[in-house]
Amino acid sequence: MKIEIFDKAGNEIASWEVDEETCNRFKALSKEDIVLELATGIAVSLKEMGVDLTFNVIVNEWGKVVVCGREIDLAGNSRL
Repeated sequence: MKIEIFDKAGNEIASWEVDEETCNRFKALSKEDIVLELATGIAVSLKEMGVDLTFNVIVNEWGKVVVCGREIDLAGNSRL
């Protein structure tokens, strides 16, 4: 089971393996909450490395995310 992030051109820009418990936690969330969780985690990790990016800057680079097989298309989605 894994989490994958793709850019708007469909290129994978990040992926990592997750355990079943993590997948189950994400499955219980709405699409908006999944994106929020992922972007917030990435923003915090980047900030710890000295890179300060906002949620919107991060998400604007994403075309879609796939979380444990659940695909969330972000291209053109202004609600997030």
